[in-house]
Amino acid sequence: MTFFLENFLLGKIVKLVCCAGLIFVLFSMGRIFEAVERYAQNIFGNRISKKVLYVLFVITTMCFEGASLWLLSIFFHWELVTTLFAGSFVLVIVTWNTLYFRNSFHNQARAVSRFVGGTDEHTEFRTTELSAHPFAIGTFLFGIISIVGSFLYYLPYLV
Repeated sequence: MTFFLENFLLGKIVKLVCCAGLIFVLFSMGRIFEAVERYAQNIFGNRISKKVLYVLFVITTMCFEGASLWLLSIFFHWELVTTLFAGSFVLVIVTWNTLYFRNSFHNQARAVSRFVGGTDEHTEFRTTELSAHPFAIGTFLFGIISIVGSFLYYLPYLV
């Protein structure tokens, strides 16, 4: 009996650690893709146009997020459509908040620096707007496709 309980608890702990790692990778994807984008620009700078490289990064982002949520649904034995719906909501909200409030946080830091330092140097304030980074566009497109697909999947149950 204790052997079964130990294996059961060990299995749950392994699942929890893997899930935490997957969530960490999903949330750090922006930084990872920025580094990969700079690397790809250095490698393929003249051979591939920026538009093609941009589209490749958007598609790569969407595929990576889809594969991550698919693995999450398999790992926890959830239905894929439900995982896509909830996961895409979370990814869109986290990405939107991060990108939208980044300039706001920078402006607050500049205002404090200006107040404490008493100087007007290097204190340009930026407007708060969303960026068109391929990671953000891929996340938003994936979110829209997943949410619409989930809605269409559950539509017969609603009617």
